[in-house]
Amino acid sequence: MADSVKSLPEMMRSLMRSIVPWKAYVAVSSFLDWTCALRKLGWKQSRRLWQVDRCRSSALATDLLAISAPNLLGPFFLRPGTSDVNEFVYTIVRETYGRHLPRGEVKFILDAGANMGDTAAWLLTRYSEARLIAVEPDPENFASLVRNCMPYGKRSIPVQAAVWPRSVRLSLSEDVSKDAIQVQEANKGDCIGMTVQELMEQYYFPRLDIFKCDIEGAEKALFSGDPDPWLSRTKFLVVETHGAECLSTVLGATSRHGFTHREFRNLHIFEHPERR
Repeated sequence: MADSVKSLPEMMRSLMRSIVPWKAYVAVSSFLDWTCALRKLGWKQSRRLWQVDRCRSSALATDLLAISAPNLLGPFFLRPGTSDVNEFVYTIVRETYGRHLPRGEVKFILDAGANMGDTAAWLLTRYSEARLIAVEPDPENFASLVRNCMPYGKRSIPVQAAVWPRSVRLSLSEDVSKDAIQVQEANKGDCIGMTVQELMEQYYFPRLDIFKCDIEGAEKALFSGDPDPWLSRTKFLVVETHGAECLSTVLGATSRHGFTHREFRNLHIFEHPERR
């Protein structure tokens, strides 16, 4: 099993979740989110973000509203009345993926479950020489992804598909929001399933310096299939797992290849100590 590390702040956060009433915990978290937004975005953009978050009007639900952030190369477009604001705060404002980053050169990134492009835009800004494959199956999310990745030109490679252990047709099922799209195999499915190996070969990626994986439970199928060919060419993974079985499967696959493991919030971070 991979060596696991859980930092003191994460242990304290877990303790707080267990002893503080849920509503109080959510209220404190929300306060911290908006305090961080004021520091990072300034008053004008934070107010605009708050207005987008509070907008539930069906008349405005199809209007994209632009937010500017100092850690993005271009404006980022959000959909009012969706989970976009929460994802933007998580990725762009709080920079959750920036807490633990790979050592060494980063030129090849795969973003599986790219949603509206928040992580893709953040990573492409941070790593100015990197190319990134952004894979997203949902048509509405994909349209937002394409628009939000425009400032990065050919370095961004949007792919409307789902990462899967086999090349098959898949059907989409939306759980509660646009950031919780799930897939399953279906002969007449409306989505393409592509393997990691296929994506690397099609876009000439010799390795994966970062593999961000948030695929709403499909990580169990992905890591229990035949992940060894691409895991052997991966330096760093950041995976959001969905349940104990998914985590066990990911841990089992990564441990075979000597990845170290640490946790940060709801992310599991794996790094190979010899691939830098």
